[in-house]
Amino acid sequence: MPKIRYEDWNPGPDVRVEIRRAEAICRQYAAQGYDLTLRQLYYQFVASGWIANNLKSYKRLGEIINKARLAGLLDWHYIVDRTRNLAGTPHWSDPGSIVESAAASFRLDKWATQPRRVEVWVEKEALAGVVGRVAAEADVDYFSCRGYVSQSEQWRAARRLLGYLNGGQAVTILHLGDHDPSGIDMTRDIRERIETFLTQDWLNQNMPAAEGPVKVSEILAHMRDAVGDVQPIEVRRIALNYDQVVEYNPPPNPAKLTDSRANGYIDEHGHDSWELDALRPRRARRPDPPAHRRHPRRGRLRRDRRAGDPPPRSAHPRLRTLGRRGGLPRHHPRPMTSQPGGAACRRRPAGPPSPCVPRLRRRPTCMDQPSSHPRSTKADSPRRRPPATWR
Repeated sequence: MPKIRYEDWNPGPDVRVEIRRAEAICRQYAAQGYDLTLRQLYYQFVASGWIANNLKSYKRLGEIINKARLAGLLDWHYIVDRTRNLAGTPHWSDPGSIVESAAASFRLDKWATQPRRVEVWVEKEALAGVVGRVAAEADVDYFSCRGYVSQSEQWRAARRLLGYLNGGQAVTILHLGDHDPSGIDMTRDIRERIETFLTQDWLNQNMPAAEGPVKVSEILAHMRDAVGDVQPIEVRRIALNYDQVVEYNPPPNPAKLTDSRANGYIDEHGHDSWELDALRPRRARRPDPPAHRRHPRRGRLRRDRRAGDPPPRSAHPRLRTLGRRGGLPRHHPRPMTSQPGGAACRRRPAGPPSPCVPRLRRRPTCMDQPSSHPRSTKADSPRRRPPATWR
């Protein structure tokens, strides 16, 4: 791995400690086959309590990492930029090379005979690599939304999904986004616009004899009959949900008050928001047994595999394990929070803390405030902690 020096730099002892910490984190991720963006590295520093969660700390860490790489103190492969890439035409040295390349990339569509087709949509391009690695194991297509999906791409997606519906397959979109005003709203936006395009296209193609106005519920019922009496269109938000925030306790950010959706978000979730980048990649691979049993049928995948193919590392779509459906009761104890204008604190449940409540990485401050919500009656009941490999 290259540590190449381009400039001379003699950092002080405190800065060298930061560089060693960054190198240790990056080396650990590289051993698992992951690289990091600067923002992901920053959140690991925040979660460890080494720096404050603010723009000044982010810029300072970025400057240290930049200088350390130029001075040959940090491997250039550790930090990547996933939003800027060179595009071009592939080339081969001779015709035989392209034949070998085509043979190596040959795959059968294991989802072609499944009753439901699954796609994964992730809000941020920076996380496409993490999602893509899990998606490849399940032979699932994934898509980087880069915020709100553009109208053009949303329409193209609807045309693609319409082909699956016409082939008798129901459709599921698994969405991953930040837990903030816009990130939560993006799931709703995807669901509504996909349904608008699909229902109208289905009406035009498959219900030409319909007379007068046709209700959306009637179109969905017609779709349901065509795909085997199951829900034809499903958009599920699997991350980042509030129960995952409680469990993993990622560093909080103040909700953006300038966001037009901030008022509704604050009424429901409070003044804190959390970014998907703050989760460690290995936590995206946490098993979720109920999801394993739903998509797809593992026996079918085995039968569809081409003779002589090595068995895939995972026959079931582990994309459903990237998260769990959110929606904890409002009285559930909140995770570490960042109050407006103050330090991080936690609202604690009554009685001894439950093992399922994540611990603060930093010592709680005196700014702890009691919650206005009723206390959970389950706070005192012991719950089994997940295996150490999950944390």
